[in-house]
Amino acid sequence: MTFPTHYGCPKCSSDRMTTVVLGTRGTVWTWTSQEFQPPRPYAGPADFHPYYVGYVELPGELMVETYLTGYDDRQPQIGDAVELAIIPFNEHADGDGDPVAVVTYAFGPVQTGDQ
Repeated sequence: MTFPTHYGCPKCSSDRMTTVVLGTRGTVWTWTSQEFQPPRPYAGPADFHPYYVGYVELPGELMVETYLTGYDDRQPQIGDAVELAIIPFNEHADGDGDPVAVVTYAFGPVQTGDQ
């Protein structure tokens, strides 16, 4: 399995790939914090703030490396129930100079009462 989608196998170059729909909820398997702005080609916001990254285990024993969002008042914990979130990442200009929002996926805590 590969995530995100690849159109060919990164190990053997086969183009016989099958799409599998993943669940939107999982469990924090492990995490760490990014305390300094990564070097180029990092393309995140110029105003850097430390953030959390980790592995989320989805149903079917699949691990997804991801940004962890929604932990403003506490650190993630191993075993936290999390769900998929689409969040702003950056912005750039299109060919006409108009701003285009760039989004990315992340996982954040399941809201209380939604578990």
